Amino acid sequence: MLRTLTLLLIGLLWAPDLLAQIPAEMQRAASAAKERRWADVITITNPLIKREPRNLQALMVRSVAFIEQAKYQEALTASSTVLSIDPGIPQAWSLNIEALIRLRRPDSAMAVLSRAMARHPQRSEFSIQLVSLLMAAGRYDEAIDPLEDLAFRRPDDLTVTTQLAACYRKIGRLYEAIDLYARVSDMRPGDARILATIGDIHTEREEWDQAIERYSVAVQVDSTIAAPYLPLAAALTKRDRHREAADLMRAYTGRFPGDADGWYNLGTALHRVGKFDSAVRALRQAVKVRPNFGEAYFNLGLALDQAGFAEDAVQALRRAALVNASLAATSYNSMAIVLRLQGRIDEALEAHRQAISFNDTATVLHTELSTSLYVAKRFDEAYAYLTEQRKRFGTDPYIAVGLGRVCIRTGRREQALSLIDELQESNPAFAEELRTMMKQ
Repeated sequence: MLRTLTLLLIGLLWAPDLLAQIPAEMQRAASAAKERRWADVITITNPLIKREPRNLQALMVRSVAFIEQAKYQEALTASSTVLSIDPGIPQAWSLNIEALIRLRRPDSAMAVLSRAMARHPQRSEFSIQLVSLLMAAGRYDEAIDPLEDLAFRRPDDLTVTTQLAACYRKIGRLYEAIDLYARVSDMRPGDARILATIGDIHTEREEWDQAIERYSVAVQVDSTIAAPYLPLAAALTKRDRHREAADLMRAYTGRFPGDADGWYNLGTALHRVGKFDSAVRALRQAVKVRPNFGEAYFNLGLALDQAGFAEDAVQALRRAALVNASLAATSYNSMAIVLRLQGRIDEALEAHRQAISFNDTATVLHTELSTSLYVAKRFDEAYAYLTEQRKRFGTDPYIAVGLGRVCIRTGRREQALSLIDELQESNPAFAEELRTMMKQ
């Protein structure tokens, strides 16, 4: 919008018949504006404004220069002066509104815009500014009517079409949004970002195959932009196409080696296809790029364990818990499982207790603690612990199945059968697990 207005003002100032009539300072200012030398515009027009403080041409070009230099208050003052002299100049209204928008005074901008539209009802730039204000305020449903009107009058305007598509998307009219973005893509076939946006909408609808198609084309069209890669990897993962995700992320990290998310996604994809050593290398790179990347430390711990480096796995999981509190319970629980598999039961139990201290209501954490007691053949402790948890969590299936395992192992057959009947209603898979265990 401002760019269009700038070009319009410069075009007016450079009209041959007008140049012959304006002062020398304004001719030089017009030349500076045409070359986008905004500081020079201000310097050149300063003496002219001192002599003629109501010079509309100078005030207008100064308003543009001030906005381009991010001197929004000065732009507001200059454009307000123009309006006080001649409110019939629509460009002055637009500059005044633009300055208020840049000053983050949306209510004032909307008030001025209402007056401008009343005075100049046919000027489309005011509709464009209205749309910008409404979208900035999150009032997307209100922006649709003026946008649809603009789109009808300017069907080839990519900005209008894109804004209308964005509003449709925001209010949930996703298929209409896709149709409009597809139209924009047809007009700009080399715009990978538009293709990626269409992919994003398919992702929102969990239409993974369509998302993969759009993201893949976006990468083919322009492999130099980051936008399509990570969501494409995520969509491939949703379809269990982990090798393709890994290949994609190799290409991505080669092009964007400073992106920790790229290394993280590469590491997780390699982990899923069983390439644990390679996964470790990628995830180590992720935490090197972003030292407090909790999710990367967590997955690094899992990959290290799979690669046979249990002690390093414990340290990585401990680090994940330290740098990301939301991962603390899961990290300590995973740490406990690693230690349990190493036969380090006392350390495992301590890690279990740490996990529970972060999330005492997650029954799976209590069940895992009892599993470590079970593996250590400390059946009486496991039975007492789970019985106590039953008092807290009632018929929770995780507690019930854990208690059922202990009951079977310790010969409490009747109690085990009762738990199987209970689980048949809440979790048939757990019930079948206990039946199988009883037959062994």
